[in-house]
Amino acid sequence: MLNRSKTLALSGLAGIIYPFGFAPFSWWPLSLLSVALIFHLWSRTDRATALWSGTVYGLFVYGIGVSWIYVSMVNFGNMLPVMAVIAVALFVFVLSLFFIVPVFIYTLLAPRVSEQLRVTILLPILWVVFEWLRGILFTGFAWLYLGYTGVDTWFSAWATIAGVSAVSFVLACMAGQLVHVYQAGKAARLKGLVVVVVLASISWGLQSIRWAEPSGEALDVSLVQANISLAEKWRPENRENLLQTYLAASRAIKHTDLIVWPEAALPMILDEVPESYLSELRNLDASLVFGVVERDVTASGVNLYNSLVVVDAQNDYSDPPQTYKKRHLVPFGEFFPFKPLLGWIFRTFNIPMSDFTSGERLQGNVSLNGIKMLPTICYEDAYPEDWRRQVADAHMILNISEDAWFGDSLAPHQRLQMARMRAIEFQRPVIRASNSGLSTVIDARGGIAAISPQFEPDIFRSQVVPMQGETPYTRFGQWPLWLWMAGCVIFIVLRRNKNEK
Repeated sequence: MLNRSKTLALSGLAGIIYPFGFAPFSWWPLSLLSVALIFHLWSRTDRATALWSGTVYGLFVYGIGVSWIYVSMVNFGNMLPVMAVIAVALFVFVLSLFFIVPVFIYTLLAPRVSEQLRVTILLPILWVVFEWLRGILFTGFAWLYLGYTGVDTWFSAWATIAGVSAVSFVLACMAGQLVHVYQAGKAARLKGLVVVVVLASISWGLQSIRWAEPSGEALDVSLVQANISLAEKWRPENRENLLQTYLAASRAIKHTDLIVWPEAALPMILDEVPESYLSELRNLDASLVFGVVERDVTASGVNLYNSLVVVDAQNDYSDPPQTYKKRHLVPFGEFFPFKPLLGWIFRTFNIPMSDFTSGERLQGNVSLNGIKMLPTICYEDAYPEDWRRQVADAHMILNISEDAWFGDSLAPHQRLQMARMRAIEFQRPVIRASNSGLSTVIDARGGIAAISPQFEPDIFRSQVVPMQGETPYTRFGQWPLWLWMAGCVIFIVLRRNKNEK
């Protein structure tokens, strides 16, 4: 059994290297090694030390991996640095509970499970379950799932079966097998290596399966990245210049099918946009998607929505334009949860348009000349279970973002990595337009077809092939994963009962 000081030091090291498996570094073996090391530590120490180990590990994982939250709060939320440090520290500690609680559960169950099954099945299951819980509780925080590190590996193919959590489970099982190989005797090591080889081989085989196929001719898409400073964007005196910047850029694009502007490209409310400007947009040679704020007035007050608007070149405009209202809002950025409790944070922010209303859950896809697109805004693309059932009826996924809120941090790269996983899960191309980058066109296999530089104005175009067909994940969601893990639990129980006889 390891002593406490050595265990905590190694836990800190494991936590430090875990985020380097994610973009922009993408050294995925480091995350696998991190998980293997922490599994080894938890399986070789007492309960109290294991709980401290989980705490230290979580503080380093999230303290580094989501350090961009501080950038957003201070640089763009105008929060005092000392207040931002306190807020980020509290947030990181709360996230660390998603390691502390499963470690506690593990210490309760471990004495009833064989040493091999603890690291190869029990810990991987706990890892994935609490990763999933972190993504749904209190609106969810779906960052740094282990599965995202596998986006450029064979293991990403498991995402087509049961989503990114399936990739997390396979990688966690791989980490557990590596621990078992290290801890066990010679004969057991050989069996562990065989399991690793089998998992890798199945993953390689899954990659060759095409669940979706092209549906019609490619769409020529042009993305406009204006790189408007957030400090300037919401100032009324800059509004006219900003409107003309987007209009001029779009007029310069010839012979394209679709032009996409980013989230809140027009920093105003839709009903305040001059009719003459809307007429100019309708007269463009292509269809247009742009972000803007919508509002409606009810008896209880005014509701603001972070919206996406479609100006269809094939429409005679006798009908109102298609719109999509963002459903999954960003806590503290677009709405403030638990205002009575967290009002002190609300008063330290100065974020424009930070009190939105969620759009209705079922809004459907948007359509352009027969091509259907699943609309998402900003980090909604990190929550595929919110809209998974719509994908079967869509030919591609559309996302508009304002990643300038994250500055020059890890977040835009992490978000792009998540978007690539969405393409793999559903075998659908993804179109992402961001004000400051990284604007991207992702093909239906998760590869980057075209990408813009960060923090530079850019206009680029790419061919996007519409796709049709369903992956198992599209049809069944995460149920294959839950059933498999339930089967693993039953196996552990039966194995324990057999050993007790």
